[in-house]
Amino acid sequence: MHTKERLERAKNISKDKGIPFIRGFNELRVIAGQGTIGLEILDNLPDVDIVLVPIGGGGLISGIATAIKEKNLST
Repeated sequence: MHTKERLERAKNISKDKGIPFIRGFNELRVIAGQGTIGLEILDNLPDVDIVLVPIGGGGLISGIATAIKEKNLST
């Protein structure tokens, strides 16, 4: 199933069930939540030099990069 098809299906399910549809890459609170991964990385690997993150919609990398940069300004 292609991205457009998945998006339409998710929107239809949301509408049918009467639940909100929230994009995982275009919602600030979701991105902030994903940033906790960056904080966990720093807690476990405080001297980490490189963090590799898969890129899809961009929300995951946005959250992780923002959190790491905010907590470790030397990066």
